[in-house]
Formats: sequence, structure tokens, C-alpha cells
Amino acid sequence: MIKYRNHIISVLLLLLTACGHSPRSIMNSLMYRKIDYLSGGTVLTDSVERYSPVKAQIKIVSYVDSLVCTKCLANYLNAASEYVDSFNTDSVIYLCVLQKRSIEETQNMINQLNIKNVVVIYDASDHYLKKNKIDKIPSLYTSFLLNSNDEIVSIGDPLRNLDIRLLFDKRIRGLIDNGGENIP
Repeated sequence: MIKYRNHIISVLLLLLTACGHSPRSIMNSLMYRKIDYLSGGTVLTDSVERYSPVKAQIKIVSYVDSLVCTKCLANYLNAASEYVDSFNTDSVIYLCVLQKRSIEETQNMINQLNIKNVVVIYDASDHYLKKNKIDKIPSLYTSFLLNSNDEIVSIGDPLRNLDIRLLFDKRIRGLIDNGGENIP
């Protein structure tokens, strides 16, 4: 039994390293890359005037693919709104880029939510992934914390991972203290 377990572990390790996408190499290639989050998408939320993504100094950008059901998306957007509200500032905004899905159903769901500080961008053609050259990396690495220059300063989804959330909390508070600029 132990003999087979070692073989299975060896094969799994080989498969994991064979793809060439080690977490460290992905993060190194993304850090401080400028992200374009608006081109090619349609803004679905009405909170844009109050919390313009252009005016917000600190942005969390998260890509949500079409596999996420509407109810789960609604829960995610509510959690994003609560997370951003926890910073008690208009300097932070959450941008959620959505992959292809029913735009009518999505818009109806958004209209029923009371989300603040969250901008939902519908991206039917995957412009966000292609333009930012992140279409070939695992979805685990398609959520980012951006500074005032729209450069990636942290990678991960603070709503899905507690360790990432603690990291983002610290980085966001540092960015707030430094006017959106990187922490020295």
C-alpha cells in the first residue's frame, strides 16, 4: 500500500510541476504589472458615479467565470461590498469582472442587491483576460489588489481565502495611509 502511495504522489508532483506554472513564477510575472479593467466591458452597476473606478485610489479587481451560479455571485458581491465598507473610506473600490453569462439575469440580480463600493463589469468577449495577458494562467491568480497607478501589488482573492484577506487588509491600510501609493 505504501509503495503505491509513493508512486501516486510522484506522479501527482510530476503533473503539478510539468505545466510550468509554479505559483512563484506566476506571481513574479504579475507583480507591478499595470491592469486594464475597463476596456471591452459593460458596466452593470449604478454605483459608478458615486464610486468611480477612475477616482478610487485603491482597487480590488476580481475575475468571476461563468461557472459561478447567480446565487453564489450575489453572495460574492454582497461579501465584496461588506469587505470594502470595512475600510470606511471612498478610496477603496471592488471591481468584479464577469465572464459570459445571461446579462439580463445578472442585471436583475444586481438590481435587487444593495451593493456599495462594487462595480460589476460584464465582459462577454474575455477582453479583460486577453488584454491583460492573463488568459493562460490559472483562475486562482486572476484577482488583484491595485495601487493608485493600477499596478498589481498583491495577488489572490480576499473573499475566498482568509490568509489573502489578512494580507490585503494590511496592504490596503498601508496604501490608504500612503495615498494609494506603494508601501515604502
